[in-house]
Amino acid sequence: MRNKILSEIAAHRLPDLAALYSIDEGSLRLLDGHEGCQNLVYSYTSFGEERVLRISFRDDRDRSQIEGELEFILHLREGGVSVAYPIASSGGRFVETLDLDTRPVHCVSFIRARGSRLSDMGYKYREGVPLTRYFEDFGAALGKMHRLSHSFMPSESSRRRPDWIDSIEARIREYMPPNLGNTRKAFESLLEETKRLAKDESRYGLTHGDFGDGNFMIDYETGEITPFDFDDCRYNWYIYDLADAWTKGFGWAQFESSVEKRKDVMANWFDHVLKGYSSEREPDSSALDRLPFFLKLVEMDNFLDELRYRTLSGEGLEPDEELGYTIRCIDEGIPYFGFFEQIYSTEHPFVLDEGDCRS
Repeated sequence: MRNKILSEIAAHRLPDLAALYSIDEGSLRLLDGHEGCQNLVYSYTSFGEERVLRISFRDDRDRSQIEGELEFILHLREGGVSVAYPIASSGGRFVETLDLDTRPVHCVSFIRARGSRLSDMGYKYREGVPLTRYFEDFGAALGKMHRLSHSFMPSESSRRRPDWIDSIEARIREYMPPNLGNTRKAFESLLEETKRLAKDESRYGLTHGDFGDGNFMIDYETGEITPFDFDDCRYNWYIYDLADAWTKGFGWAQFESSVEKRKDVMANWFDHVLKGYSSEREPDSSALDRLPFFLKLVEMDNFLDELRYRTLSGEGLEPDEELGYTIRCIDEGIPYFGFFEQIYSTEHPFVLDEGDCRS
C-alpha cells in the first residue's frame, strides 16, 4: 500500500500537496522510511524553518484519531514540553485530507524537531557532560509527558485515542498465525491479568507509545529533548512506558559477555532514568515492583508489531531465528527478554542459534 500511494503522489499529486501548504513543490524531499514505517514523510523549508509533512494512510487512523493526536501534542507544548508541533495548512486546518485514486490520505505538517538523534552523533553525548545526564534527561522527558497527561482531555469523544489493550487484542485476532497456539495462550493469560489492573488517573493515561532515541532530537548545546512521532500515542499504564524505557538500555549492554556486567549496566541505566523521571513525576513504587510483568507486555507488543509488519510487507510468518527467540521467551516464560539467561548470545543478540527455532 505504501508504495502504491508513493507512486501516485510522485506521479501527479505533488502539486496538490504543495498547494495545501503554500510551498514550492520542488522543495519537498521524501525521507527514507524505517522498517515497518506506515507513513510517507517529506521535509521542506518554509519561512526559514525546517518542517516535515506526514501523509498517513493507516486503516486504524482516521481523521478524528489524528486530530486527537495533535490535540495531545499541543497540550504538551502548552505545558512546556519542547515538542515537534503541527502547523496549520493554507486553509487554516491542522489536518488536510487528500483523495487519491488508491484511497484518501491525511496530511499534517510539523515543525521539525531541533537538534540531532543520538545515533546520528555516534551515540556520543554532549562534550564534557556525562552520559548519565542523558539517561536522566530521557527519564525527565518521559515523566513530564506523563505528568501533563493527567490533565489532558480530547475536545470530542471521537478524538479519543485508542486503549493499548484494544489494539493488542485486534492485532492478535488479525495477525497471529494458527501454528502459534502456545504463544496465543501465553498472550491470553497476560491479557486476563492485565484487565484486572486499576485504571485510575494516577496510573493510566495517554502516552507517547514509542518513546526512544529514534523518536526525539537532542539539542547538543542545551541537552533539551524534543519528542516527535506521536502516531502511536494511546491510553496505557504509565508503568508500561517505564518498562519500555528499560528496554531502551539494551544497546548499552548487549555486547557485554558477563551476565553480571549486563545486569549492572541495565541497573545503572534504569536508576538514572528513574532519577530523571522522579524530578517531574513520582513513579508508582508498587507498579515498579511488577516490572517483569510489564516487560512481558512490552515483549508481546513488539512481537505483534513484527507480525503485522511481516504480514503487510508480504514476508513469511514461519518462525526464523529472530521470531523463534521471542517465541521461546514468551512460551517458556523467560523473563527480561532472555537478556540475563543462557538463551542470549552476545554474538547474535536476541536471535536463536541456527537450527534451534521452535514453532
